[in-house]
Amino acid sequence: MEVIAWNGDYGLVSICPDCIRLITYLKFAKVPAEIHYKRNPYWFSESRFPIFRTGRYALTQYSSIVEQLRFMRYSLDFGLSCKNCSETLALMCQCTKMLEPLLEYTLWLDRSNFEQLTRPWYTKVMPFLLNVLYIKRRQSKARDLLEVHFPNTEDLTTLQGYVRNMAVDAFSMLSTRLGKNDYFYGSSPSSLDCMVYAYLAPLAKIPFPSKEIQDLLKTYPTLLKYVSRIDEAYFSGLRDDHVYLKIEAKDKQQDESSSAPMKTKLLALTFVALALLGYAVSNNLVSIPKIV
Repeated sequence: MEVIAWNGDYGLVSICPDCIRLITYLKFAKVPAEIHYKRNPYWFSESRFPIFRTGRYALTQYSSIVEQLRFMRYSLDFGLSCKNCSETLALMCQCTKMLEPLLEYTLWLDRSNFEQLTRPWYTKVMPFLLNVLYIKRRQSKARDLLEVHFPNTEDLTTLQGYVRNMAVDAFSMLSTRLGKNDYFYGSSPSSLDCMVYAYLAPLAKIPFPSKEIQDLLKTYPTLLKYVSRIDEAYFSGLRDDHVYLKIEAKDKQQDESSSAPMKTKLLALTFVALALLGYAVSNNLVSIPKIV
């Protein structure tokens, strides 16, 4: 068995919440899978991470992967009662409804976070042109998701208010449900813990320039201790270093983020110009004089 996932950074096992969720499941269930960290999903036919491979199967949907793992007798919810299993499904639906758009907004639609952190990170990590394609696709996906939850909300200030209210509701619900337990069902982790950790860990650990949601999370120490507890128990070898992108002074961040789109455009224009020149020469539309 092997898993191919996005590289990690900022003390995260992966920068991708879906990858974090799957890797956390593997750690909790003690699945003997090899994990390979990559920086470009377009090198693979699936064109997305995570990828789970076992035998002749290659799966990318988390639900399908977990179903396969349960078939192989790697289940985290085996000891839960029918009532707890039903509650788990209900809480997962709530987390997907509340935490997923919250994280998507924070990473891809908050202007400061996108321009100073998200876009520069993927620009540096992925190959040129492919990074432009991926960033555009992911930001569009985030917009579509927020449009589903908040239709006809084009004003970013209004959207920000909705997202903040959603964050308050989500953090309050999870903090109350967790209480003083180590995990949501006592001393052993469940599949619900995989999801919650995958959404909370990036919000707690990534150094976002826009800190409103992060500061809000800090008012719920129960959730922060929950993230730290899982880090210490299962990801103790991770360091909090900024591997790919150094977060420096705010003025320098703004200068770099404002110059990044211009550099990208100049490189793209150069690439197109060279391609057109090559086409013209190969079809004898332009002749290059020989130097004697």
